[in-house]
Amino acid sequence: MPVVKLSSSSDATAAWTGFFDTNVNTIRSFLDRPPSCNAPGEAAEIPMVTVGDQINLTNGVTVSVFDALGCWFVNDIDDREYVVPVVDIGECTSSLNATVPVTGFVSVRMQSVVSTGTLREATFATYWNPAVPSQPGTDGCP
Repeated sequence: MPVVKLSSSSDATAAWTGFFDTNVNTIRSFLDRPPSCNAPGEAAEIPMVTVGDQINLTNGVTVSVFDALGCWFVNDIDDREYVVPVVDIGECTSSLNATVPVTGFVSVRMQSVVSTGTLREATFATYWNPAVPSQPGTDGCP
């Protein structure tokens, strides 16, 4: 199964999403899980999305968001297993800053989070989850 990489480097295959918002504070609020992973401000519920919805992506790397993700990793939030949207970015591109349609969903297990110096990186392994009505996609661009 493919590995999905959220990274400050150019080899990222994933991006952050605020879903219908582009504000990094919105993204951060989705990761607020008191008491283990608590941030200033109010926690926000992740909105429900369906295939065909347009969502906003950002490949910007913000320390507070990666720190929150690291907290999820250390505290085993949701057993490090998540369902995330799959999107169509069109032609292969290194820019994941766009509004794009959701084409399906994939289950992932968080394998690692690094937030040291200028390196910000999280890796996820895709896996088959019969409860999710779509299967993992390809492992990248040809």
